[in-house]
Amino acid sequence: MDGHNPYSPPSAAVGTPSRPEAADNLRFNPEGRSVPAGQGWAWFKSAWQIFKAQPLMFWVALVVMFIAIAVVSMIPLVNLLTMVATPAVVAGFGVCARSVQRTGRFELGQVFDGFRTRLGTQLLAGLLYLLAMVVGIGVMAVAFGATGMFSMFTGGLRGQGAAAATMGAMGGLFFLVYFVVIMVVGSTITFAPYIIQETQLSAPQAMAASMKGAFKNVPAFLVGLLVYIVLAIVASIPLFLGWLVLFPVLFLTVFVAYSEIYFD
Repeated sequence: MDGHNPYSPPSAAVGTPSRPEAADNLRFNPEGRSVPAGQGWAWFKSAWQIFKAQPLMFWVALVVMFIAIAVVSMIPLVNLLTMVATPAVVAGFGVCARSVQRTGRFELGQVFDGFRTRLGTQLLAGLLYLLAMVVGIGVMAVAFGATGMFSMFTGGLRGQGAAAATMGAMGGLFFLVYFVVIMVVGSTITFAPYIIQETQLSAPQAMAASMKGAFKNVPAFLVGLLVYIVLAIVASIPLFLGWLVLFPVLFLTVFVAYSEIYFD
């Protein structure tokens, strides 16, 4: 045994903001903790506080991120790696937010810190997420396709009305299961980029921790969803100009939720 603690912050080069602000005083909890439902609204307020510290810089950071993704997406074959690299992009945005919490500001170059620290682990998380999504949807499609064909056959024997009713029921069930699959698989990547960036957990461990934390806080996420819907409507009224604020705040909201759920 070498005494290595997998939950300790990574050893990083000087100047790499890989440790959370509260790491010196608070302990990372890979199981996550349940927070009150009302925190779904509080996360937005905290995210706004971070954003307004350097709004122009956050806008520029987002533009840089999306330009990089757009350029990569136009390169044949390489564009297939866009989703795989997304966790590293998200982690960089989290580094910027953490820097604001620690010092009140961040440097534009920190946007790329997700590609400088534990890049292999971030890419593996993106790959595992992509594979899980493909496998989950693929298996579901095959299962429902086979069931649908059987239902059409048996329904046809009973008449067209029965066949139509059966297909309608199958369609509704398919979209319900599809939604569940998307939510379950998506929960594995919600917080994983931040966990990987700020701890020494492996990609599978970080994704498992992300799923645990997400499912422990479904009520808070539902409140956050309602808040988002209201804010999205308000942001869309003045020629969608409100999205210039809401979009970066959404990114920061997830980071704020991560910080509260996993540190105690």
